[in-house]
Amino acid sequence: MTQMIDNSTRVYRVEHGGECYENVAFADVPALLDALVAKYGAPPAPVVTETTSEVASSLDENAPSLASPSVHENLAVPAVNAPVTPTLERGVGHVDAVGRARSEADLAAALAAGFAPPVTMYARGTRVTELGVENARLARLEYEAKPLIGDAIADLRQRIDDEHRHDVLVPRSQVYMDRDGSLLVGEDRRRLDIELDAFKQLCRRLHLPGGAGQYLSGCWPELRADNINKWTDIAARNNVTNTVLLRTRKDNASKHGEVVFACVSDEYYEFDVDEFATAIEQAMPADARCAVFYDGRRVKIEVLFHSTVEPEDYVCGEFFRAAFIARTDDTGHGGLCGWSAVEQNLCLNLIVTSVNAQPVFRVAHRSDFATMESKIREGLCKAEQSLAHFLKAWGYARKDDLVASAKARGELYEGMTMNEFFAAIANGAIERELVPVRGRRDVVVPQLLEAWQADRSGDGPSAGTVTRAGLVNAFTRWAHEQNDDPWHTDRVEQGAARLLWAANDRQREPVPIPAIPLGA
Repeated sequence: MTQMIDNSTRVYRVEHGGECYENVAFADVPALLDALVAKYGAPPAPVVTETTSEVASSLDENAPSLASPSVHENLAVPAVNAPVTPTLERGVGHVDAVGRARSEADLAAALAAGFAPPVTMYARGTRVTELGVENARLARLEYEAKPLIGDAIADLRQRIDDEHRHDVLVPRSQVYMDRDGSLLVGEDRRRLDIELDAFKQLCRRLHLPGGAGQYLSGCWPELRADNINKWTDIAARNNVTNTVLLRTRKDNASKHGEVVFACVSDEYYEFDVDEFATAIEQAMPADARCAVFYDGRRVKIEVLFHSTVEPEDYVCGEFFRAAFIARTDDTGHGGLCGWSAVEQNLCLNLIVTSVNAQPVFRVAHRSDFATMESKIREGLCKAEQSLAHFLKAWGYARKDDLVASAKARGELYEGMTMNEFFAAIANGAIERELVPVRGRRDVVVPQLLEAWQADRSGDGPSAGTVTRAGLVNAFTRWAHEQNDDPWHTDRVEQGAARLLWAANDRQREPVPIPAIPLGA
């Protein structure tokens, strides 16, 4: 059930002319803005920040929020350089029938997708002021200045490749520390530097008393070495066999050229930021914009979409931005998380806006790669479905068009139906043994077609083509609905996943999928 937001609980911080008002009620914001502009003038425009989300986000440190600087940088109010004074020129301030209809349709789609957008400050469909028009232009320029998703993800993958990451699995009884602060690990006493947070993790993995990592990190290296080595000697004398996983990367600034950036359990399954980013890239439209924030351990990826409505046509209640926001941490903290979000204009000048987000997946690093990939793909499909209305309205293209690729190779021809296109592509995947499907082809392919036709996501028939994700979804649905062998189901799922993840170093470029009509 969709939960509506009670606007009486929403509060804002309003700043202008050196004055700052905290905890301003939703209904009081317009009058306060008018008073401050009358007193101090504009530009610059008042700064309005919703603080309701600061309380909510404190309950979940991973949740996206306007209070989060990196989210705010990309989904926040743009800078303005025009006064807030309202004007009635060109019908501004009047309810526009087209704008109202558009806003109400967007609102209905947002509610149906599980979002809970707040009520607007003015009548939905009211034309924005000149300031709102200017801010709409600036918001679009800000969006277009960001790189395309393919370029942003390629840059991230290159950065990870340049790190030359390597995991070192060693027994607890073979982890020592030199008096200069270096680690000595394994039988050959390999020397590694270690970062502060990784050192604290190491102390926990070595079962030092609670708080030891925090205390020892502030001590001299000699004292740290004495403590670590005592505990390692005890583990060695007691023949302790459990292991720790040290995650390393190249670091030319370190003494030994290699540094430990995380110390995790041997139950940790790697699904690193570059693989996570590639999964997101493959699921999202190629013409989306993207912002990537990476600090060597954690990454946050914001896939951004923007309305194509002309700034002069913006109204109160305009849904003008949407996003998919994802985070992961390669040090074992927090798992892999994703949210979808929409942003709505609540006022007449595009200063007071609301970003409404909902979680779509959360996966821990405690499953094998194929299982994690499957769960993340399901979450990405859910995210795409929640934003499908806006992506379609704003003209975002589906990526990885298998029909177009097959036509370019001369494998499909004009005049075939979309069902025939799908059947040929599914048959090609089976013929080339890309997915290990058992059974007669003339029976299995029609079953796959039915599974594809039942896909209600943006990768199903509504895409207007056969997408790579749509084909994978069809194989996965078929494996669960038409097959009673759980072991074969697993093999089909893993084979389908390989359609997205070809073994090509760390780039994981998708494999080409031929189209072979039945009987050809």
